[in-house]
Amino acid sequence: MCIRTIDGRKIPWQDNVRYLGMHLVANNVFTCSFDNAKKSYYRAFNAIYSKIGGIASEEVILEMLKMKCLPVLLYGTDVCPVNKKQLKSLEYVLTSSLMKIFRTKSRDVVDDCMKFFGLSSIEHVVLKRKIVLNVNATISANIMWFAALCIL
Repeated sequence: MCIRTIDGRKIPWQDNVRYLGMHLVANNVFTCSFDNAKKSYYRAFNAIYSKIGGIASEEVILEMLKMKCLPVLLYGTDVCPVNKKQLKSLEYVLTSSLMKIFRTKSRDVVDDCMKFFGLSSIEHVVLKRKIVLNVNATISANIMWFAALCIL
């Protein structure tokens, strides 16, 4: 079966759609894809690292990564369900960048550097973002309920 417009043109079926910067995937349950976020993250990281990688200290590069790259990677993770496979994939993106910054292939060295520089794991950051969203939504709902009572 094919969906057509009024003038008879076919409307192509898509497996995913971009809405408000997030890629929603056709599935039985609400699902998001983070593939484009990972591509955008790598684009941002490589742009920064190519300009300042050999010049700036690790501290400066990490601050740039925190301020410019991680928000690109984490956009929408607070509202979309993120499964374990997606978390591991997002964690790998960060880990590979840190391996490049610290010139190592050791996961243990990266973990130690993350602790030393105060960089949380992706899983921890996503969980924190979800909690903050829920708290803010609850506060907003309570304020709206209180405002409705005051009007009555």
